[in-house]
Amino acid sequence: MSLVLQEFGISLAVKGLNPNALNPDFLKYGDVIPAEWELSRSPVYSNRVTQIIYKNGIQLVAQPNRIDFIEAINLKEPQAPQVAAVAERYLEKLPKLEYQGIGVNIRSHAPFPSQEAAHRFLTQQILRSGAWSESPEGSIQVAVQFSYPQTDGRLNLSINEAKLARPEGEDEFVILFSGSYARDLDTNAPDATLAGIRQVLQESQQILQKYLDTLSRFPLSAEADSMVSMPA
Repeated sequence: MSLVLQEFGISLAVKGLNPNALNPDFLKYGDVIPAEWELSRSPVYSNRVTQIIYKNGIQLVAQPNRIDFIEAINLKEPQAPQVAAVAERYLEKLPKLEYQGIGVNIRSHAPFPSQEAAHRFLTQQILRSGAWSESPEGSIQVAVQFSYPQTDGRLNLSINEAKLARPEGEDEFVILFSGSYARDLDTNAPDATLAGIRQVLQESQQILQKYLDTLSRFPLSAEADSMVSMPA
């Protein structure tokens, strides 16, 4: 059973961030994004959210006190994420903002031939099966959470069943693996906070690999080693 990497995101906590200050001209002419990137559609502006989406699947979403850099991947062979470099250039252009933290969010899924097969994976492979995993009233919903300590942070992993709609009309039953990596930063000194955020951004590929290595321990197939890994 192959693992499909869907999304890689960087989330920056920024005190007092004005969402409407984010716009395509600033990103393009400020060299935050490459000049050749094209918008997928017109930006979305509201009082509390600004969303800018590009044709290559990268989007920026600004909210009060937070900005997300999200990359839609949808590949079975993951590539080095581009959004970390975009986030790093954003920091370079706006170093005076009051940055407070950073998170790395990764989402992937493993397809199953049926809803029943996906359910069995959670209730019999991840959990111990028993009377608690059954109900005479119908299929129960299962979600599992893990928190893995890292030498320099923590990786939180949520696992649950889901149904993905496909353009051809047939739904696909999957198990979703949603990972969130966090690292404690020194927020008492702005320079130290910026340095810590930059370090996480520079290590984004290694963080992705740690996430994939963690998922390779799960019994998605008899050949667990066949699960995807980052190219050297």
